[in-house]
Amino acid sequence: MVQLKKGLQYRTTIGQICYSFIILLLIACSPSQNSNKLGKTDSSLRTDSITGDKSLEAGSDHQLAAERALTELLAHWGTNIGKMAYPDYYGGAYVSENGQLTVYIKQDNEQIKQEVIGIAGTKDIAFKCFDYTYLTELMGRLNDFVRSKKDPKLIENISTFSLLEKENKIEVGLLDCSPEKIGEFRKSVLDSPVLSFKESGKVQLE
Repeated sequence: MVQLKKGLQYRTTIGQICYSFIILLLIACSPSQNSNKLGKTDSSLRTDSITGDKSLEAGSDHQLAAERALTELLAHWGTNIGKMAYPDYYGGAYVSENGQLTVYIKQDNEQIKQEVIGIAGTKDIAFKCFDYTYLTELMGRLNDFVRSKKDPKLIENISTFSLLEKENKIEVGLLDCSPEKIGEFRKSVLDSPVLSFKESGKVQLE
């Protein structure tokens, strides 16, 4: 009887050991919930990072494409005409902060738009109406007035004048920019809605 009990005890112990080994093996082979969560988090981080990089690249590509198109416009008019002489319909151009090529034209004319698109090589252009020739003519008249020296007192008060292509206006710097002096300038020199005035110190030529 003693031997039987010992045999039973021995078989029971072996069975418990085998059962414990199987349980440990299953636990080791099954993926943990924490590792699954960590894997998903890493994957989402990688996806967000890739998406952000692609957005930056797309914005950069758009900016570069607009700058190339602007270069094509200027090169065409400079090379084909022999010197930088713009067509009458052209009112200036620039690339905006969001990478959009903006072109000013004299009038909202579809034929003019198609010509500009053909030269620039892109349809991604925002058109606005204005007359660049008009601005350059006004600049020419200002230059002629200063060179003529007809009115030294008025000329002495003029510090600078410049064509602001992006804003499509001419900015005049006056030493004395009081309303009286601005009115005097408009009456005796030039009067136009595209003129803007600012107070400016005397320009020192080196």
